[in-house]
Amino acid sequence: MEKTYVIERGQKHNPILGNHFDALRWLEKATCKEKMRQDIFRTIHIQDGIFFSTDGYRANVYCPNYDELPNQEEYMLPDGNYTVVSANNKQIILRGKENSSFPDIWRILSYRPAANGIGEFYGHSRKDWPSFDDFVYHLYREQKRKFRMKHLEDFYFDGKIKFERQENGDELNSPLVMGNEERLSIIMPLPQYVS
Repeated sequence: MEKTYVIERGQKHNPILGNHFDALRWLEKATCKEKMRQDIFRTIHIQDGIFFSTDGYRANVYCPNYDELPNQEEYMLPDGNYTVVSANNKQIILRGKENSSFPDIWRILSYRPAANGIGEFYGHSRKDWPSFDDFVYHLYREQKRKFRMKHLEDFYFDGKIKFERQENGDELNSPLVMGNEERLSIIMPLPQYVS
């Protein structure tokens, strides 16, 4: 029997719960909404306590710090696959999927990082700090590659953002890897044509 989990935003005065909820909402953004797509693209996968989602063009990874979360049993979902039933700013409803498989996430996450020359960026939503536009300019100036704006918007957050790329021998089309200690996003660039 498939079990349903309801994750509430929690009290506004608890930033740890708010951050956990926001990370789950962020994972949900990297799931495909189209019913015709393969099941793995419409799934949030948990393996070894690490949350993973992909829509085929990007992958979001969330490594929660369970030691910081109060009532850990309430927030620690068992390893497995989950369908997002609904998500809004107050709650997320996930349904566990029995007998479903998911590719080994360690094949994706055990890449050999390569320096890409992009310096760290400090994102902030305050108007007097670098903004999302500065973030996009920073990426393009350093990489000369284009990415889907929606994927960059979904990723952008307040705080230090570090960059890497997966070493696959194809510098133009290798994915961009960016994140911090808790969240990681792997984003495919838009196709680049060399004339």
